[in-house]
Amino acid sequence: MRRNFSLPANLDWHRFLRPGSLDRPTLVRIVLGTLLAANVAAAWFVFHPPGGSLEDLQTQIGVTRLQIVARQQSIERLHRTSDKTEKAKLAGEQFLDQ
Repeated sequence: MRRNFSLPANLDWHRFLRPGSLDRPTLVRIVLGTLLAANVAAAWFVFHPPGGSLEDLQTQIGVTRLQIVARQQSIERLHRTSDKTEKAKLAGEQFLDQ
């Protein structure tokens, strides 16, 4: 892909890095631009937090609690079925012994 811009060959970057080389309005614009960028970044994190909003997290907690209860009930049913199966096996063995 071709570049659609060209830097001037005689641009002296060291001139911009020397102390006192920037005039006051340019320095103020740079500082204000930096502060604006920091404020935009902070606002993004306020309105779109990385972990989700408080309501999202509370909803996830509620859903997870319901899943835990459902799985505990499923485990209890499996234990009851296992106990009944064991009792049926013992009763079948006793029947065959008689």
